[in-house]
Amino acid sequence: MRDLLVLPGDYAAWLTAIKQHVQNVQQRAVLAVNRELVLLYWHIGRDILERQQAQGWGAKVIDQLAQDLTAAFPDMKGFSRRNLLYMRSFAEAWPEPTFVQEVLAQLPWYHQVTLLDKLKTRSDREWYLARAIEHGWSRNVMWHHISAALHLRSGNAVTNFEQRLPAPRMRWRGRASCRTRHRRAPRIRQHERARHHRCARHRVLQQFDCLLAQGRRQVRGFAGEGEGLNGRGE
Repeated sequence: MRDLLVLPGDYAAWLTAIKQHVQNVQQRAVLAVNRELVLLYWHIGRDILERQQAQGWGAKVIDQLAQDLTAAFPDMKGFSRRNLLYMRSFAEAWPEPTFVQEVLAQLPWYHQVTLLDKLKTRSDREWYLARAIEHGWSRNVMWHHISAALHLRSGNAVTNFEQRLPAPRMRWRGRASCRTRHRRAPRIRQHERARHHRCARHRVLQQFDCLLAQGRRQVRGFAGEGEGLNGRGE
């Protein structure tokens, strides 16, 4: 008779911890791929924009570029003419490299396309961008809120991203005078905003069910454009 396997008493907890670790690593890998993809598309879009402005490129050059990139990278589905034009619009809408790296790269490419397609002003885009990062919205959830004009029902759409980005940690020693404390109050509020932003970024990692599914598709196909904004490939 086959001997029964006797597992250690803490085996179940250990297995759960390992599976959680694997899932966390997978999620971070997907986020890293999303980030690099967004940065790649922004750089390509910026190059297209600059060359069109400097050399007067026409539509045929974009067509040829799409063909050549697709031939060079047949496993990547993101180099169609349509997606190249989105890249150009992306770089035109967000010309600041630092902002792209620190803020925009936190969301997948099709979030960026939705912001470009559905919103016309930068202030509106920033409003939904900030809340998508803070609340971990999937693209469909973000699209729903944009369609419902959530920003109009929630007050001012202007977002100051400089205040939302992490700031250096500050230390206070000793007891400050009343006058000094008043001077430091804005710095304390800035520190609290930075801490809130870091927590929001952590929630994006934890609340990743919808983003993970999109990210896995991007890992396999590097953001193929077969799935349109309406989810039917149109």
